[in-house]
Amino acid sequence: MIDFNSSPNSGLDLGIADGNIAMLQWDQGKSPQNYCSDEFFNQLFKMLVSLQKRADLKGLIFTSSKDDCFFCDYDWAELRSKNNNPGYESKLLNTANDCLNLLETMPFPTVVGINGPCIGSGFEFILAFDYRIGCDNRITTFSLPGIRMGVSPVLGTATRLPRICGIDNALEMIATGLAYGASSMLHKNILDEVVNTDLLVENANSLVNNVNKLFASKVWKTRRIAKTSSFPISQDQLKLVKAKFLGKAYVQNEQEKKVINFVLSSCIQTTVESQAFNVSVFIDAWKSNYVKNSFTLEETRSEIINSKQFGGAPISNFFNNVGVIGSGAIGPSIALLMAKRGVPSLLVDVAPFNLGLGTTAIMKQLHIKLRSFTLTIEEILQVLGRLSTSTILESVKDRKVILEAIIENEDSKIQLFHELDSMIPEGTIICSNTASIPLKKLGACFKDPSNFAGLHFSPPLLHPNLVEIIRTDLTSDECVATLIGLCIKLQKVPIVVNDSAGFLINRLLLVLVRETQGIVIEGMSPYSVDEATIRFGLTKGIFELSDITGIDNLVYLNQIIEQDLGNWFAPATISKWMLEKGRLGQKNKLGYYRYSETDEKIKDPLFLDMLKTLQKGSVNLSDEEILERLLIVLFVEANRILGEKVVPTPNVIDLALNLTLGFPKEWGGIFRWADILGWNKIISLIEKYAHLGERLSPCAFLAQKIIEKSPYYF
Repeated sequence: MIDFNSSPNSGLDLGIADGNIAMLQWDQGKSPQNYCSDEFFNQLFKMLVSLQKRADLKGLIFTSSKDDCFFCDYDWAELRSKNNNPGYESKLLNTANDCLNLLETMPFPTVVGINGPCIGSGFEFILAFDYRIGCDNRITTFSLPGIRMGVSPVLGTATRLPRICGIDNALEMIATGLAYGASSMLHKNILDEVVNTDLLVENANSLVNNVNKLFASKVWKTRRIAKTSSFPISQDQLKLVKAKFLGKAYVQNEQEKKVINFVLSSCIQTTVESQAFNVSVFIDAWKSNYVKNSFTLEETRSEIINSKQFGGAPISNFFNNVGVIGSGAIGPSIALLMAKRGVPSLLVDVAPFNLGLGTTAIMKQLHIKLRSFTLTIEEILQVLGRLSTSTILESVKDRKVILEAIIENEDSKIQLFHELDSMIPEGTIICSNTASIPLKKLGACFKDPSNFAGLHFSPPLLHPNLVEIIRTDLTSDECVATLIGLCIKLQKVPIVVNDSAGFLINRLLLVLVRETQGIVIEGMSPYSVDEATIRFGLTKGIFELSDITGIDNLVYLNQIIEQDLGNWFAPATISKWMLEKGRLGQKNKLGYYRYSETDEKIKDPLFLDMLKTLQKGSVNLSDEEILERLLIVLFVEANRILGEKVVPTPNVIDLALNLTLGFPKEWGGIFRWADILGWNKIISLIEKYAHLGERLSPCAFLAQKIIEKSPYYF
């Protein structure tokens, strides 16, 4: 019989089960999720002190009473609201550390049962227990996402995790910030058991009873000593591990490198020894622009993906079938993504050869996942069970959502949409993956254009996490809400964009592409410009991005932009010239760079010689001059986009820049950059580069902002 003693403020319930096993259950009732707080850790500490004095207890089991959440990190909004409360962060973190250290001194074995997401400080929390049991369901995941926001693990993870699973596994988890399922955690030796959800408490009880049967050998004490004692690794081994992980592609900037260095410095200490250092590192990072901007971006992202409705239409997360038409460059990847995320998908291409190429591409992607242990054979078979193909266009008739992903040609798309309109039932949602064609033209093909929108998957330039949902004046809220739900189901961030030339991402990209071309025409080397932008914080330079996007695609986008918006951008001279020379970018291994068979970029001296025929000067700009010119032009254009109501708020543009072009979190986005610089500096830059012409001429929206001198963020 369990007799619980409830602590309503913290959400903790304490009771003693049959067999003298202490049971701690947590349910932060005021919140749909369990977040760590000072109330939680203060009450937990008191309960642990009380239990430590009980000589009759044989063990402790900790679980969450929520069905869909175990422990979802700190309540970051609450933590940020305490910024003006000196010492709050250090007090909270020290109390949390004291709790975890106390757990490791309890005179009996401790077990934690995990059902639901276990994130950040929640994951750090479970490492202090002697045994960890996870549930074999999809919602039970484990992650340390802090590195993506510049925050180091602060509750002893840098010392505990390497001792539990090895330094390589620990650093991989910390450095990637990825979420892992229970089976992966079992494979890494972080979990001791994976069980059915209904058997979680029963198995935890059995585990406590079993380890007590082996009391003479003190098995659980041996595990605890191994976890809390000195870590057996030499300085030479640490240097090798450091070199290995700092060279990883997913460690992208200086702040993330600091996190890796912090982990390596802390792992050789005990948790008690490293506590003060951990807390001071966290607080220093917490005050930085990088972390502040990271959380602003994350709040925007979270608000989007946690939306429950759009306009008056509810957002659904249930999709039983989707059709993808076009087995070219992107269609197979979209169909595979659908199947991986649990959405049955049908890939259609009327050309059997193209469909064959697409299915081959899918199998290659799955083979890579299998070799890297990202997916098991069983999981791949499940994915393939949700994926079907056809060469008959009519086979999409029964699909609730149909996505067109054929060649980027207006006439071809219009012909396809006329055919679809004659066969689909009422209520079917049709969307186009066009990157540039105005949706109003395409929507005119349908008798009911309210169920038509754009669904533009950004190419994998840096972070292929963003999808643009482009609505016309006639697109219904219900159509947009359905597509938002689909994107969230696919674990993408949907941004709703009003129909306009280039939409959002391509318009911003072209501003940078054409301005960098203008700088090169004046005499700069494209490689010097790329190196300057990378030093600023972009993961890739603008000319490398151009090669990845495709020079032919950029020329086409330029034509669309000029037709609809006029020609106030810098001339696209170099793109047109490169197209004539057959330099298409990465796709044919010749662009601004040469590319190896593995797509490694190589500077091309021959290309620099060829460029001299176009260059009209010999300027030698500093990094600062290159960046201030690019950023002020981007800033003016971003204000035009806001003024035209393409998107509603500046934070959406900043998030889009970060997710697709890799705008550095140190600056947070173009509008956050402007706020950091201040209006006096912004106005001086507009005046300094006024000679560039119309592209530096403030629109009415920006002109009013200059008069008001009001910030974009409050």
